Amino acid sequence: MKAWLITGCSTGFGRCLAQAVLAHGDQAVITARNVEQIKDLAEAAPDRALALPLAVTDPGQVRAAITTAQERFGGIDVLVNNAGIGYYAATKFAVEGLTDALRQEVAPLGITTLLVEPGPFRTDWAGRSAHETPPEREIADYADTAGAQRAAFRADTGKEPGDPHAAARAIITALAADTHPQRLLLGAPAYSMAIEQLESMLAEIRANEALTKSADFDAPAA
Repeated sequence: MKAWLITGCSTGFGRCLAQAVLAHGDQAVITARNVEQIKDLAEAAPDRALALPLAVTDPGQVRAAITTAQERFGGIDVLVNNAGIGYYAATKFAVEGLTDALRQEVAPLGITTLLVEPGPFRTDWAGRSAHETPPEREIADYADTAGAQRAAFRADTGKEPGDPHAAARAIITALAADTHPQRLLLGAPAYSMAIEQLESMLAEIRANEALTKSADFDAPAA
């Protein structure tokens, strides 16, 4: 039985994952900025669940949640950083790079990491939870790029192909493996987009092989 600490459990992936973890028989520290929104999750399994207030930008609440989790369950086996939309692409790219570096540093300590990279899922992600630039502050030059993407997100809200409950079960399955993946893509769109992006990057790298290697000492000019 693992002990989980999950952030952002009021809605979406965080809530679905908390439900799946408890249904799996594990223990969970379930957190949200407004603890009233998650008390029902903890009450469903009072012997294995604990609801705590936690804003990840508040160091005091972070320390208090960790201390309480250790006192209640003896430690934390799985820490889930379930971030919100924010500056979505930029923040997720930064978390990905940070996790890749962190993985190598903590591996000798017996700590592993798992990057979960979902495609479009039927949560509040692009609905109620999304906080966007108000119309009067939008920049017209981005209307056909970021603006069009925001409009697409809004138009597809509630029609996304991904099932967040199935995604939560997939995360638990991945972590139960003797050797779990470093990255877990969730949903067919995520798989397709990742393959397309990686193949494009690989093609560009190979196309510039001579120029890349020309930077070495004694290398022929490209």
